[in-house]
Amino acid sequence: MSKHPLSEEQFRAQIDRNREESIRRANHRTAQTTYASGLICKPKSPFELFGIEVHKGWWPLVEPIYKRIQELNAAGANIEITQIKEKFGALRFYTHNTPAGIDAMIKKAQEQSIHICEDCGAPAERVIGNYKWIYTLCPSCLKKRGITIVETPEEADARRRRKQARPESESSEKTGKRNNNN
Repeated sequence: MSKHPLSEEQFRAQIDRNREESIRRANHRTAQTTYASGLICKPKSPFELFGIEVHKGWWPLVEPIYKRIQELNAAGANIEITQIKEKFGALRFYTHNTPAGIDAMIKKAQEQSIHICEDCGAPAERVIGNYKWIYTLCPSCLKKRGITIVETPEEADARRRRKQARPESESSEKTGKRNNNN
């Protein structure tokens, strides 16, 4: 009776597979910590994969920042754009290695974006629409998209504050639940 249920060839093949898997795992762990050193390829950023992820209404906010970053990089800077997108009804511009001047431009554009329609560039306000999604759209673009306004972000914040300020006994009476953690 043999000590191993596998033949010698099968056993050696299994050892080779295990060795290859160990090397692959070690390489993966090394890759996660060493791509910055240039030894392996760095994963692509969302900006490299998808480009500028905002509608045309905000392009005038993004364009001067993007052009300035290109100028600085041409002059030897190493500014990296990782993502440009809309989040919570406002412009988001994520970068690395940005000087203070670019950071100020980004902050200003983000503050302006909550008052500019993301579709057409007209004056607008942020609203919470269908499915609790936050939009910054003018009334005509809201209508074009078929979005129903549920409330404004300010109204939602006020509602949350009232709910948090309510005493426990009052909130439990409305929900029918009690805290029995005595």
